[in-house]
Amino acid sequence: MAIPENEAKQILAPYIPSITKCIEAAVQEYLLNVRRIQFSKRTRASIINDLIIDYAFKYLQNEPGIRWSFKRNCFYFFIQDKFKLKFKMFDKNLKTRNIPTQQVLKFINQQENFLNFPDLPPAVTNIFAGYRWNYLQTEHEGFFITCPDGSSNLWVIELISEKSAISELIPINAQTKRKRVTPRKVEQDVKEGDE
Repeated sequence: MAIPENEAKQILAPYIPSITKCIEAAVQEYLLNVRRIQFSKRTRASIINDLIIDYAFKYLQNEPGIRWSFKRNCFYFFIQDKFKLKFKMFDKNLKTRNIPTQQVLKFINQQENFLNFPDLPPAVTNIFAGYRWNYLQTEHEGFFITCPDGSSNLWVIELISEKSAISELIPINAQTKRKRVTPRKVEQDVKEGDE
């Protein structure tokens, strides 16, 4: 049985800033991709997921009540032994895109301890934390935690991000004067005008 939304918000409250920071930092790092390569959606999601996991080890690993495990090619973060967290990209309906393997189906259907994690109580709630792209796929539209329940979400928590990392990196100075550019006349234009 999944934990209800009100109780989930109370339990997750101390961890939400760190979870948000992991996701936001990864998305911003991806957006600052110096080479500006246009990756496929699948590749982009994989790169951002790897960046999120990297930031999760930085921001979440030493938080009290957090432990992690790597099983069947997936990282899982356990929060107070009540939640099993996976990081994902969401679609416009706040659903994840997955190949429907038995592992995925058991996760989204809240089946108890299907991967046999040691020292884990049988009744943990599976949750996703992640981001959603805007319609043009150019910027994130928000960060969320969802509790999947089969083909829908039992509940959704929208994560409020702190000040954007880009605004910290690029200070905007309102006093900057704009340069005026005047077109230069080409010799041919001058000759035609003299005739």
